[in-house]
Amino acid sequence: MRFKPVPDPPADLEAVAAVVAAVPAKSDTSPGDVDCCSRLIERTGVGSREAAQTWLTFLRALELVAAERGRYRRTGREVERNSLRDAFCERVQDGSTVLAVLEASSVPLGSEAVTDRVRERSTRRERGRSSSGSRPSEEKRRVEDVERVERLLEWAVLFDLAERASHGRAVRYRRGSDGSDR
Repeated sequence: MRFKPVPDPPADLEAVAAVVAAVPAKSDTSPGDVDCCSRLIERTGVGSREAAQTWLTFLRALELVAAERGRYRRTGREVERNSLRDAFCERVQDGSTVLAVLEASSVPLGSEAVTDRVRERSTRRERGRSSSGSRPSEEKRRVEDVERVERLLEWAVLFDLAERASHGRAVRYRRGSDGSDR
């Protein structure tokens, strides 16, 4: 299973550990979403219920939090860079694709260029799938995609899978030297 929600990345792994610590060690009898979201907001400064839900889902992807019968608990897994790298690549939607795009490029790329290449790969994968219901405008989807890819890139930097490369004012990314053998 791959998870799509990606929260804004913190400055360091200690901040990730603080969010994980705010999740109960054991599942309790309260509705998980309500209780855990409140705990994250109160104990970590996560700004909103939506942001807390995004964090919980992302922490599940990183295998730091488990959901049991609609309730959340810490898994006991350490917030350790190497295992987080593996989970990021294997369980976060587009995590490995973003890294593959960086790997395939001979020059550092900006988030918009990475987004375009990720979308190309995703479009090829999703051809033939039908969609139902209303969809956001192409412009709105584009903005959302770029924002999500920027968050993925910054998480990749946090996990030493990517590096920021200075090019004037523009932020560009390249594959990190620690993660280039993946």
